[in-house]
Amino acid sequence: MAVPFLAASVIYNIALGVINRAMPQLMVIFVGAPALTLGGLVLLAIAAPLLLKLWIDAFNAYLGNPFEGLS
Repeated sequence: MAVPFLAASVIYNIALGVINRAMPQLMVIFVGAPALTLGGLVLLAIAAPLLLKLWIDAFNAYLGNPFEGLS
């Protein structure tokens, strides 16, 4: 469930590294930290309905037959 956030974070941090190499005088952390927080919240708003649907379906399947995978 964390894969979209991990992938977005890696891509974003690589982009910040490239920007920091290109313009070292720019304080990337002042731009990057709020943008990373906003991006994470937007990604959560987009991904949460799908992730919660997948989780509740798997949970309901487990509750229907909790010993299915044991034998």
